[in-house]
Amino acid sequence: MIIILFLLLYTFNLQSQTCGCTDPQAINYNPQANCNDGSCRYKSTEYTVDNVAELPNDLKEISGIIYIGQHIWGMNDGGNEPILYKIDPSNGQIIQRVRVNSKNKDWEDLAQDNKNIYIGDFGNNAGSREKLRIYIVDKSQLSDTM
Repeated sequence: MIIILFLLLYTFNLQSQTCGCTDPQAINYNPQANCNDGSCRYKSTEYTVDNVAELPNDLKEISGIIYIGQHIWGMNDGGNEPILYKIDPSNGQIIQRVRVNSKNKDWEDLAQDNKNIYIGDFGNNAGSREKLRIYIVDKSQLSDTM
């Protein structure tokens, strides 16, 4: 009896779900859908971007950036010096260099919270790297004028 009840409830649950696009901003939004199946489509948009600045050669392999205060902080991809660069967003010039006490094996990206910057040393294109790391830099160590 319990098995029959379970099968009836399971069948009823399957029939009560309507999958489709659940995002009202999508062009194929389905207001009856209560299960997002990943099918949402959106209108195309086009933007004209302005070239604000040319970056200096020291940033030729910039791989990750974050925005803190009024400045951009960035770092170069793997194999480069373990340096964080403070960059003026109005002209692309480097304002400050901060050497991080680690090796830049294959730095890929930056992230931040209120207190720290996180450097992702986890580049692994060949899939053979075993020691992936995230370095933490205390923002208070960078400068007093962030």
